[in-house]
Amino acid sequence: GALVFLQTLIKEIPKRTQWLTEHGYTKWVEGCGLLYWVVWIEESAKFFRNGSELEPIVEALRSAGGSVVVSQQRPSATSMPTDVREQLGSALCFGVKGSTTADIHPGWST
Repeated sequence: GALVFLQTLIKEIPKRTQWLTEHGYTKWVEGCGLLYWVVWIEESAKFFRNGSELEPIVEALRSAGGSVVVSQQRPSATSMPTDVREQLGSALCFGVKGSTTADIHPGWST
């Protein structure tokens, strides 16, 4: 079901950006007429493998009025593309092996 949801979601993003353009917006802003979407994916590593259904959504949803929240045991370069990690905007880290794994990325604020 999650895969079908993601495949449907990626088709909806261009419709949202087209709507914004037709109404004079270059990106989503509060009060523009579209609800803000929060897409929350638990155990997301499987969606970044073999063609990455989630990567294009992370790349496009912010300007279309949404955020993606992903959960993984350890978001390493092998379980999530580094480009995606940079675009997520923030991170929460719980129950990890040690301080190195939980270390804050230099680009993120506390």
